[in-house]
Amino acid sequence: MPLLGHTFFHSMEYTPTKLQSTQAIDCLLAISPDDFEQFFELKPDDLSQSLGISVAKLKEKPKDQNVWLKLLQEHNPSAIITGWGSPGLPENYLEYCPNLRYVCHLCGEVSRLVSRKMIDQGLLVSNWGPSISPIVAECVLLLMLASLRQLTKFDRLLHTPDGWREPTIEPRSLRDRTVGIHGFGNIASKLTHLLEPFNTKITSFCPGVPDQILQDHNVTRVNNLDTLFENSDIVVELEALTKKSQGMVTKQQFRKMKTGGIFVNVGRGKVVNQDDLIEAAMTQDITVALDVYEEEPLPSDSPLRNLPNAILLPHIGGPTLDRRKNCGNIATENLMKFFSGKPIENLITPQVFDRIT
Repeated sequence: MPLLGHTFFHSMEYTPTKLQSTQAIDCLLAISPDDFEQFFELKPDDLSQSLGISVAKLKEKPKDQNVWLKLLQEHNPSAIITGWGSPGLPENYLEYCPNLRYVCHLCGEVSRLVSRKMIDQGLLVSNWGPSISPIVAECVLLLMLASLRQLTKFDRLLHTPDGWREPTIEPRSLRDRTVGIHGFGNIASKLTHLLEPFNTKITSFCPGVPDQILQDHNVTRVNNLDTLFENSDIVVELEALTKKSQGMVTKQQFRKMKTGGIFVNVGRGKVVNQDDLIEAAMTQDITVALDVYEEEPLPSDSPLRNLPNAILLPHIGGPTLDRRKNCGNIATENLMKFFSGKPIENLITPQVFDRIT
């Protein structure tokens, strides 16, 4: 069965070059039909007509690298739409598709698709940018409330015969708590707005973030991680993963947490030393609520799976299924701008690449 079905609708403004063996196309959809349906309002043929470009659509994602390279060579696209599970580009991608100038990624992390060197050399790459920040912030609030209200413990209790209340399980309120945020970007910004009704005191350890940004969000700066962990009822991990930040949260910080403290991570799993996190969860009176991990999927033998004070999600912080079309709309707008010669939104610069991977 062939992998590709074609729709050709050429733009008046944009004329792709041609290979000797085939017609070069403007855009290759390197996502499955199911993914396309989840992310886009339009069907592939309608997208082609709406943008005025030629589009080649996959019937399935190629699992074999040789098949993928053959598709790139045969169709020599000027742009590629990628998503979860899309194949990456080899360093010598221009030998296969010399027309390629733009990778329009529907999701967040791009390091498995392109290298920093490719971006340095001029390949345009975009992602969903800050559009999912409110959705991820919702997930943070969910984990905070679930931890305080002891949701998972009560849920397990009521799934047993005659289970009801338990004197040793005490729910608590979020009101008037001190929330410490490690890192302060778009998600943290949205989180501060969600926390407004709870009258929380918000602090942040976020070197490099201007004071004015913190002041605009009524956030107090702290000067080190130890202070953040020591003085917070809830610590939210949102620091970007860089060479400097990898593994920087260790037992030194966990040991300073308050009795009954809560640690939430929806940022990057590798910012945290997971062995130290597990040790803290096993030996201290704290709750850990996690959506990201040092290794994903979480290993079947991870001690986290057996801890009653660990609330675990399988990296689903965002975007939810009902909000994915927001990302598709952004991609559509960016493709329109690219083929019209206008600046692309949410462009991944080398500096952004270093922070999100």
